[in-house]
Amino acid sequence: MGKGRHGLKGLVLLIVLPMLVQASSSIPPTLVSVAGGGSQQGDGGPATQAMLGAPVDVAIDGSGNIYVADFAHARVRRISADGTITTVAGNGSATYSGDGGAATAAGMKPAAIAVDADGTLYIADHAGSCIRKVAPSGAISTVAGTGTRGYSGDGGPGTAAMLYDPADVELDAAGNLYISDFGNHRLRRLTPNGTITTIAGTGSDSFGNMGGPATQAYLGNPTGLAVSPQGEIYVVSGFVVSRIDRYGTIVMVAGNGMFSGDPAATSAMSDVRDIAVDGRGDVYVSTSHTIQMVTPEGGMHHVAGTQDTRDGQRSTTYGFGGDGGPATGALLSGPSGIALDAAGNLLIADRYNARVRRLSPVPHPEPPPGIGAFHGQVNRYSNFYKDMVTGDFNGDGRDDVAFSTAKDATTEYSNSIPSRVGIMLQTAQGTLSPPVYVDFPAVVRPSSVTDFHGGGLAVADMDGDRIVDILVAQGDGIGLIAGSRSGQFWRTSFSGAHGVPADRLLVMDVNRDGSKDVVARSLEAPGSAQVGVSIYAGGGAQAVRRHFIALPHLPFGSMAAGDFNGDGLPDLVLAYAFAAADDGGAALLIHDGQSGFLPPALYPAPGAGKAHLAVGDLDGDGMLDIAVTRNRTRTNADILVLYQRFAGQFQRIPLATAPEPDNLLIADIDRDGLQDLIVLHVNNSSVGYFQQSPSRGLTTEARYSGGGMYNYAFNPVAVGDVNGDGHLDLVLREGNSGVYVRLGTGRKVGLRINGGQPLVPSRAGGSAPLVPLVANIAASTGEPRLPTAGTPMAIDTRETGVMARGARWVRTWQPRVAIRRIQQVVQSWTARAAVIAHRWFGAPQEEVRVHAPVPAIAMPTASMPAPVSTTAAAPATIACPLFARRSVVCERLR
Repeated sequence: MGKGRHGLKGLVLLIVLPMLVQASSSIPPTLVSVAGGGSQQGDGGPATQAMLGAPVDVAIDGSGNIYVADFAHARVRRISADGTITTVAGNGSATYSGDGGAATAAGMKPAAIAVDADGTLYIADHAGSCIRKVAPSGAISTVAGTGTRGYSGDGGPGTAAMLYDPADVELDAAGNLYISDFGNHRLRRLTPNGTITTIAGTGSDSFGNMGGPATQAYLGNPTGLAVSPQGEIYVVSGFVVSRIDRYGTIVMVAGNGMFSGDPAATSAMSDVRDIAVDGRGDVYVSTSHTIQMVTPEGGMHHVAGTQDTRDGQRSTTYGFGGDGGPATGALLSGPSGIALDAAGNLLIADRYNARVRRLSPVPHPEPPPGIGAFHGQVNRYSNFYKDMVTGDFNGDGRDDVAFSTAKDATTEYSNSIPSRVGIMLQTAQGTLSPPVYVDFPAVVRPSSVTDFHGGGLAVADMDGDRIVDILVAQGDGIGLIAGSRSGQFWRTSFSGAHGVPADRLLVMDVNRDGSKDVVARSLEAPGSAQVGVSIYAGGGAQAVRRHFIALPHLPFGSMAAGDFNGDGLPDLVLAYAFAAADDGGAALLIHDGQSGFLPPALYPAPGAGKAHLAVGDLDGDGMLDIAVTRNRTRTNADILVLYQRFAGQFQRIPLATAPEPDNLLIADIDRDGLQDLIVLHVNNSSVGYFQQSPSRGLTTEARYSGGGMYNYAFNPVAVGDVNGDGHLDLVLREGNSGVYVRLGTGRKVGLRINGGQPLVPSRAGGSAPLVPLVANIAASTGEPRLPTAGTPMAIDTRETGVMARGARWVRTWQPRVAIRRIQQVVQSWTARAAVIAHRWFGAPQEEVRVHAPVPAIAMPTASMPAPVSTTAAAPATIACPLFARRSVVCERLR
């Protein structure tokens, strides 16, 4: 009996222990005060009751004693292991004096300190512009500097050399003392025998020339210093952290980027004061009221202090607070010197809070996703760029680039801009050849129609020769530039006699005949002011007829296609925006099951400005989702992701992003089988990259420079391997001056960033409510009402779906297909069970979903344009809820 009890206890311990270990490892690092906050000097008493003036640096000796440089009180204090504080140097006078006597009787301005294992203390003294040493006996002397500011003495004794306001000092394992010679813009080394030399910097008050000998680099006003356990030297200069290896080569480690809120080590920093390095190679940086950690993998992680990166910049909050709680929720004010103790705690001189704080050990964080995914290359060909696409246009197996030029959508002065397509073929060396140009008829824009200039591109194999063709929106309809193995290109008319002026293009099989159709944002007829959707029924290299869907009260731009209700048919989604009402979002037109679409249902997206969208599977469930942006949202910007869930329902999840999110692209950038999200930002003309994690959905955003200036009209982006290295690259417009290629590296996604989780749903979908097809155009605009959108359609058992680009069938992993089939079986069973339950038990009237008739958009004959019809159609079928007390079963099944 006892043996069984012990066995049960062992089993319980085996189960519980890993949970306890995991729970303990998930406890966030904390921040506490170890000195300061009192009203008297407090020597001989507890450090937490002593008064500090302006602690600017900290150091730790081999016994664990903490030394504090108190600049305002002109003293160096020591905190023993039991928490008692004493003064070890300085008499309170800021006038240089006292060499040869007791350190406590000397006058000084201690700007920085270092201490060796034996307790010998070194002080960077601004009063004498020198370095002073306090022996374990308490005697003080000067070891470098003459007392006069200047530069001299390299190769000779340190006491004969001139320094200029040394800002920091550090020791290595061999006893060499390193000095940040602030005013001389150099880093100097004092050997144990007293010889001083310059090891970095030229004396130039600037920053740069990294990657070569440190003595040729520019280190303007160096401040913080650190020496790694491996003997590498880290130095702060110009808000940038650099590293000098044992061969004397200097490289940049952190800072100097365009953006200050990113998780990359290159994220821009301000007010950088000091650094510390642990045995893992993690670099701690005190900067602008926070502590950041830079990891060897290239990430920058916020570990202490309060910051907000919501608007793409690192906005910090200063003050005092949060002691004993999570470090990232605490307040710091001007953190200066920092140092690590033997246990991995980080000591922080919290200058303006007049305290010393201790940060408990920080676990090494996983690499941030998205960093190191792209680097830049520029090809410039001047003109106003309208659109860009990629594809193999000459059948050699390499991705090529095509772009169009047309009148600038934001101005009317660009009438001289040619309307043409430039095709850049990829060479065997992985470069892009100069463009071959093909002209197309320009679009004449009616004065009452804004943002309609033609030049939209789409790619697909339209003629069946297994070479990608280029479709272009032009003044007389749609042009076709057939792919050519010879590299010779010319344009024919795809739209033929059915053509009308077009602006944007999309390839999909609308009428389900197996041929590729083309959907165009177009005018109803030449000279018409009516904008809508033209559907060109494909018949190979030329359309056989055209249908027009008038959308008089729905101003829209970008278009995409996909199966959004699980019936296996391609639906159409448009990005709409009402300028007057500042309302915009996604308009979804469900396929009517024949050869057209039901009226649009609106999904408003928060923000301001023009709307853009893209479709793809952003949570790995095998169903297509919709991502929507508004490009004039400058604060608290979000990408609204409509996650497809169940029988045409969507879960609205906002994804935090940088300001002014614009055009979108969804593709498997890192080729891990999961689709990632690219978003362009008008703000800073940047590119945001959200990698999709196998277990956590979309990760946090990493940003890259996007080339030249973007505008609010249209900023194209395409993806392809345009240099032949096997990795997908981004093709962008560099302002109005050329093609900008961000070369991909294929870097795969990491895990979460230091426990942080972006605003994305879990695989179970989270707790955000599901939303059916919603809204009516007139509800927010006051315009005449379009027919309301129908209820979601029943899910079919077919597995096909159509992607927007090239009308390629959605490819899914077999496990996902199996899961999707199981979901559909459950959905079918739920619908049948609901019907049976309704027959058996009945249901209160208010519990039954009301089905309004769904008016269809009639598809006209070739000779007659299509008005929006108000003819009623049969209501769609969806599952009704069970009894109120049983309806929770449906929600759980979802």
